[in-house]
Amino acid sequence: MFKVLIEKLIGSNKVFSFEQKIYHIVLIMGTMISGLAGVANGVMSLDIRATVLWLTSSIVWLFLYYISRFKNLYEPYNLVTYSILIFVCYPVGWFFDHGSLGTMPLYFTLFITLVVLTLSNKWRSVFVTYIVLSTIILNIIEYYRPSIFPMYVNPQTRLIDFTVQIIIVAISMIMLLKLYMNELYKERNRVIFLNQQLMENNEALHKISIMDELTSAYNRRYIFQVLTDKINNYHFSDDSFYVLMFDVDYFKMINDSYGHAVGDYVLKSIVAELKTLLSSEDIIGRYGGDEFIIILGTMEQGIAKYIDELQDIINKIDFDDQLSISGGLIKYRGEKMEELLKGVDGLLYKAKSNGRACIVKNI
Repeated sequence: MFKVLIEKLIGSNKVFSFEQKIYHIVLIMGTMISGLAGVANGVMSLDIRATVLWLTSSIVWLFLYYISRFKNLYEPYNLVTYSILIFVCYPVGWFFDHGSLGTMPLYFTLFITLVVLTLSNKWRSVFVTYIVLSTIILNIIEYYRPSIFPMYVNPQTRLIDFTVQIIIVAISMIMLLKLYMNELYKERNRVIFLNQQLMENNEALHKISIMDELTSAYNRRYIFQVLTDKINNYHFSDDSFYVLMFDVDYFKMINDSYGHAVGDYVLKSIVAELKTLLSSEDIIGRYGGDEFIIILGTMEQGIAKYIDELQDIINKIDFDDQLSISGGLIKYRGEKMEELLKGVDGLLYKAKSNGRACIVKNI
């Protein structure tokens, strides 16, 4: 209930900015502080000039709060308000409210906090510098001319005045800092959310950059990158690997007879089925057209079985005619990538000359 009341007083995030909500807090606190100070001065029969000053200030703050909160008129009233508050009320209040023995020094930290949170760098420097310098000058004046500052009638009066003002300042600081922390947490959460989105977008873009759009196999550029890494690693660790290059038998005839849409279906189906045979270390990529490359890890004990499974799974793809592939399989032995690709390509064409539907090995 208290939270709802505060939101109604300072406004919601949908309508007002963070700075404008702080401005509302300042005006609410200013109305309360000035009004209570005026009433306290009147009840305690203190300087009538201070009483009039505080009550007039209370009316001014209340009016400014009304036009900002309900008329949404913020600029340039905010700068005018802060100028009156800092340049006029602060030093005048110091003179009329018992100097350094009064309550105005309590507002030093509050005003500094307010200025730092709401004003731009340019105005922030001006206001902070003025607050600090004016406080020093007022203390120097009071030190040499203490008689021009009114004194409290008795210690009890000062205690009451201080108690009320400390409570008001404490509430103001708590509200300001709470609002600031809420905005800080929201901004932090927003940054975390944006970072997550950025990571997801980068991951998606990276995936797009390395994947073949039609078949969801890796693209030619990524295949070359993986082969380069494998070759470099081989020269350090002697870890061998296999490269299988294949194409779809009579694929041009499939395209001509059934259309390119069916041809696309065949390529996508082959890739999808072959992925079920691959381990986490193996990858399949589209080399170009209906040609694909599979990079396999060490398979000394199961290469023949793997080739049989490869043909079987392609033969079982749902299609009017039985599908098959021709390919070449080569074991890497330290040659350059160009020589490796040339060698496996030669085995592929040898498989075609042998009648297709087979894989020629050099392992």
